Amino acid sequence: MRETSARIYYILCLLVLATGLSAQFKKRVFFDESSQKKGVIDAAGNIIVPALYDDMEPSPGVIFAGKKDDRIILFNGDGSIRIPLLYQHIQAHFNNFHDQYGFAAVTKNDKIPNSWGMIRSDGKVIIPEKYQYLRAINPKLLVARTYEKELLYFFNEKGELLGNIPGKRVDPHEVDNTCFSVEGADQNNSFYTSELQPIAKDDPKSGYWTNGEFTILRTKGDDLFHLGMVNKAGKTIIPFDYQTFKHGLQNQWIAIKNNSDYRQETATVFNAEGKIIIPEDHYSIRPFGEIYLAYGKLDDSLTIFGSDGKKILPGKYRYSRIYNAENYVREIHGNNTDDYLELKNTVSGEYYVLHKSGKFLNLEGVDQCKYLSDRHPFIITKTDGETGFSQNQLVDMKGNKLLKTTFQSIEFTAFPHIFFVEKERRQGVQVYNLKKNKLAPEIYRKSFWMLNDHYILMKERGCVILSNKMKELFVTDRPVREPADLHYVAYNKAKVLSGNLIVIYDEYINFPVFTAINERGDTARIDPRLYETVKKNKEEVVEASEMSDVPREIIVTKEMNVLEEVSPPVEVIEPKISEDEIMIIVEQMPVFPGGESAFLQYINAHLKYPAVAVENGIQGRVVIGCVVEKDGSLTECNVVRDIGGGCGQAALELIKTLPKMNPGKNRGKVVRTKYTFLVSFRLTDRNK
Repeated sequence: MRETSARIYYILCLLVLATGLSAQFKKRVFFDESSQKKGVIDAAGNIIVPALYDDMEPSPGVIFAGKKDDRIILFNGDGSIRIPLLYQHIQAHFNNFHDQYGFAAVTKNDKIPNSWGMIRSDGKVIIPEKYQYLRAINPKLLVARTYEKELLYFFNEKGELLGNIPGKRVDPHEVDNTCFSVEGADQNNSFYTSELQPIAKDDPKSGYWTNGEFTILRTKGDDLFHLGMVNKAGKTIIPFDYQTFKHGLQNQWIAIKNNSDYRQETATVFNAEGKIIIPEDHYSIRPFGEIYLAYGKLDDSLTIFGSDGKKILPGKYRYSRIYNAENYVREIHGNNTDDYLELKNTVSGEYYVLHKSGKFLNLEGVDQCKYLSDRHPFIITKTDGETGFSQNQLVDMKGNKLLKTTFQSIEFTAFPHIFFVEKERRQGVQVYNLKKNKLAPEIYRKSFWMLNDHYILMKERGCVILSNKMKELFVTDRPVREPADLHYVAYNKAKVLSGNLIVIYDEYINFPVFTAINERGDTARIDPRLYETVKKNKEEVVEASEMSDVPREIIVTKEMNVLEEVSPPVEVIEPKISEDEIMIIVEQMPVFPGGESAFLQYINAHLKYPAVAVENGIQGRVVIGCVVEKDGSLTECNVVRDIGGGCGQAALELIKTLPKMNPGKNRGKVVRTKYTFLVSFRLTDRNK
């Protein structure tokens, strides 16, 4: 069994789920700085799984895993527990599989021989924990082996024993998972069907793969196995000249040939009758939706073929980006489900967006193309040669222009007919409705699409907050911003307001104190430090909020005023502080030599704006966390909040150069103190 310590293995179930179920939650992992633990939060800031775990899957899905005290726990997408904290390892099977088939090998102690069993995605044990080696070959065939015997035991999906075959290990076939190979004591492989029958009964080592209609056989050449394909009647339809077969488009095959040293491949596409569709002029060919992408032998460029072998686009291409239409997000990204390729002709420079159906959009003369989802039109950008300014237009897949005029900039929203646009550079943002062909008269300085699918429209003074249905929620005369995970966590712990947290207002003088604003516009002043975990001594950990858990009256207003708190007097018992303890809340916080003005002068004199951030218009505030030691030096510096473009690293390097601080004090005694720096990046004409 493969070593799995210190890792979480993804567990995906074989359940039929409605399309987009996993996207419904938009979950993400958050890190609680105070407890040094991880949890899961949704887009609205609700804590699905509290920060109690040492590790968590980086992208929680329909089923996801957490790790705590060297044990694995499985959660459903809504955070409910699917499999409790029982197993040391829960190992899903990634080796050559497209699915996990809803099975996982498990053990409570991998130090004990023959201690692995198999569970279903619902946690039910179907093969007891008494094997060394376990894996799923396909959804209806499982295999196991013990240390003592070189004998492979095969089970169905219910855990019922089907039979056994002598051998050391088994692997699903590289063509697909309907057949598998068994490595024998002589280290040679024999191939079998899912019914445990040899593919070639007369000579099991010559059979390679079959689906009943077509069979791949092999012969022994000088240095290579030579593979060919025969039909049901035994007629050779693909000659024995190849070393690998892959599925092509419907009823077609990709046959791959290696030379003697395996360094050069050539690929050919055959149809079911053995006719060559695409000749071996390419080192690699792969299906892409309903078409083929063929990579050249010498220059790695692409040629685009249809299923009939005809070229869809003339010439050779390279692609720069992959577009995915599975679920819209705020940034273009690619994953295993590719939908579009952005192509550029290697000779003429012609520019296209190619869909997996074979349809393409000609982008000749276009400098940039933005894509969000199949529901949205494309945003194309052209640069005016005289002014140097951008001209942005909306187009459909056929290249039809959807706007009567162009805009200086166009930004997506979650709605395919609503956009944030600028008529002219730095003249303000307006809301444009494509269905009504209407430009709203109100002009704003900037627009922000938040992770919770709400929007901030900044005015010269204050902001307008739009809901996830593009309806106005409330207006404020103060600048607000999108909450970070630490704000969501503190808000959920404080429970001073009902409803979801939408935006926050920073109180920079009292950082990290912030004002939380919910969907009704109600506000509450929250100090995250009250909800951090504070070490009382080596044996006991308590929450600061629990140390002073007394009744209080909190007055909340819609005008974002500072909260008034009325608390009865309370006797506070001070915890004993060890010499090496890092304090979070102290009576006298560390101070930069010369005060805040000197700190700002130092930052302005030494901060270097990263070129990547300038080119991409990235600006905002980076948060750097450090420990101020008793001698004023800074240690354990790290980026708590980044804005991208290299700004986080630039700020971190700058903070590390700071002179020694005046250290923090508690009850008159110098102590080690946790401290946070804010470094602002703002673009000016000088930067540009």
